[in-house]
Order: sequence, then C-alpha cells, then structure tokens
Amino acid sequence: MQVAAEADQITIATLKIEQTHLISSLKNKDDSIEKKIHRLGEIIEDRFKRNDTSLAKEGILIYDINQISDVITKIFTRMHLRIAPHVPDYCYPRWKDPTKIHNRGLDECPAERSELDQLIGLSQNERNLLEQVKNMATSDMDPLYLTLKELIKSMETEATNRNVLLSGHEHRDPKETPKSKPEFSTEWEAIEWLRNVALKKYQDYVYEFPGPPQKQRYWATGWQEFGLLIIDITNLKSSLITTQWLSRIKYMFHQSKHGAAVLDEIETMICDACWDDETGKEKPDCNAEMEWDWFSPSKWRCPTCGGTKGKLRGLTREQVGDNKVPVITKAEILVNNLPGIYEALEHRITETDKRIYARKIALAIDLQKKS
Repeated sequence: MQVAAEADQITIATLKIEQTHLISSLKNKDDSIEKKIHRLGEIIEDRFKRNDTSLAKEGILIYDINQISDVITKIFTRMHLRIAPHVPDYCYPRWKDPTKIHNRGLDECPAERSELDQLIGLSQNERNLLEQVKNMATSDMDPLYLTLKELIKSMETEATNRNVLLSGHEHRDPKETPKSKPEFSTEWEAIEWLRNVALKKYQDYVYEFPGPPQKQRYWATGWQEFGLLIIDITNLKSSLITTQWLSRIKYMFHQSKHGAAVLDEIETMICDACWDDETGKEKPDCNAEMEWDWFSPSKWRCPTCGGTKGKLRGLTREQVGDNKVPVITKAEILVNNLPGIYEALEHRITETDKRIYARKIALAIDLQKKS
C-alpha cells in the first residue's frame, strides 16, 4: 500500500507540472485549443481519481468529474480567453453536469446563513424592490445608498482576490482606430498583404474559435486541395495545370486522344523564326528565347529578329492517355473536398453573427444606463 501511495504522489507531481505548463501555454498557438482542453480535463480527472488533496489549495474544489467542465471554464475566464463560454462544447460528456446549467457547488467560499443570505434572497425579487424604492423614506435613502456602495466595493475586492469576473467587469479588447484601406500598385504587393495580413488574421480567428471536431478533417482537406491548385499554377515542369487537364480529358471522351492532344496548342517563348526544327537548335548567331514586351501582340519579342510569334507545342496522344486515370481521380478528390471550404466559411459567418449580436445584448444594459 505504501509503495502504491508513493507511486500516486509521483504521478500527481508529474501531472501538476504538466498542468502548470499547459495552463501557461493556453494563449500560445503551438497546438489546438480543443487538444489542450481535452488534456487539461484528463489531468484534473486523473488527479481527482487519485484523491489529490492539493486540488482544493489550487481553488479546484470538485466532488465529481461532471464538474470538470465548469473548472476549465473558470480557468479560461480568469485568463480572459474569449472561448471560455464555449468550453463545454469541447468537453467529454462525463465532464459535464447534465442536471445543471451553472454549478453553484464550485464557489470557493460559500457564505454561511446570515444577513448576506437574506440580501441574496431579496436580490431574487428585484422587481418588487425597485417598486418599493419609490415609497421609501427620504431619510433612509442616504444611509442605504452608502451601505450598498461599500458592499459593492467589498464584493469587487473579494472577486478580484478569487480571480472571478463580475457582471460589467468583463475583459474587453481595446478599440482599434479604423484604418484606411491599403492601396497597392502591383499584384505582388496585394498578394503579400493577403498572405501576411488577411489570411493570418483569419487563421488566428479559426484557432481561437475552432469549428465542430467532426468537421475538422473535411474542412482541412478542402483548404489543402485549394492550396494545391494554387501551387499547381507555379509548376513550370508540368505540361498543363490541373484545370487544363480536366478540360483535355473531357474533350478526349467526346472526340479522341489525338484530338485532345492537339487542342489549343500552347505558344512557347521560343522564337519561331530563329529556331531550326531540323537540328532542334537555334539558328546560327541567334538567341531564340524571347523577352517579355507589353507592346507585343503576344506579349513576347525576340531580341534577335524582333519577331513576336512563338513556336506552338501540343501534347501527344500518349500523354493524354496516360493522364486519363490520374486526372479523373484528381477530379473526384476536388469534387468531394472543395465544398468543405464553402461550408467552413458559411459556418464562420454564422458563428460570427451569433457572437456579434450576443455582445450587443450584453452591452445593451450598459448603453441604456449611459444614455
């Protein structure tokens, strides 16, 4: 028994160290929030099952594992993480109390039966109290007002000591001064802004508010396939990009391999006039590689002869035939996964609307008081 107890203490010490590192890393983006919630819950559950008495010293007072969801929510709230209200969505069912929405058993210092309990009971009858204020004696107003004011200060101090956020004291992000829309003179600058600013901001938003766990792989595959289409455009060694191959294979079904191969031959940047087809080389004293020229009809111009027509190059029927199966497979992958991007974006828009209008409801009382 003593050996088992010592082993438990060693395991508990290891879990406490991991829990400390895990909590300190919650604001880092080294791993998904969902994984961190799961691991944090598993650590607390393991410590609880091992009768770890130091949980209470850390302010984690639980009597059953179905309170773990509330404990993690409190930890996230103390760290001002905006995902705190949604923590139960990522917890296992065994960590959530099915009979209660708010577990009052988690209060760290419950008050004994006293005048304070009577005041709490009165607060539950707020409407009647507000009506009675209209009829209270003028001489009683000032003493009661000062008492309530001091009571509020004491509660705010105690809430701070307990790391609890009272209503109206929620952490709010500082308002950002509206910035003018950036202007770009080149496509490269605009794409750099898209990658480093717009997509980075969206990536941070997705990390903070991950979608449903059962949709993660589907949505991730959709984004990956879209990215591969972009990368495909930059591949200078490929005869055709994916979308062009899809058109060729479709044409092959309606016509033939040869017809698909010679359909829309590609004009190259090799000058037709300076290239010798018989030798397969440039003609003597010629540089057949054309240069970019905005004013040329083909946007290319030969530095040797000034020609603007490049040699035409098509595919072979063997190339078309060999790519039939791979292209059809790729088409199937795109059809099955690209809709995941639309579904993910639609989810973000809907969820953002909910958060925006939930915030408006929460601010409505403050705004009414200020007005």
